[in-house]
Amino acid sequence: MTGLTPGDYKVFRRDSVDEPEEEYDADWFDPEWLNPYKIKGESVYLEESDRKSVNLGLIKTRRDTPGLN
Repeated sequence: MTGLTPGDYKVFRRDSVDEPEEEYDADWFDPEWLNPYKIKGESVYLEESDRKSVNLGLIKTRRDTPGLN
């Protein structure tokens, strides 16, 4: 990623990138919708011109996660 403003971020890695958001009833910008997945995200603080690498756990979306349907 390039062009990010310095600050705090939460980074996620999700499955089925090529599938439409509607299939998952997904709203990746809604903090309430993201609550069940927060544990899989990685917190990152970026300063100007930072270059960082993070290891992310795969997030299974609602259709693949028992109890989240």
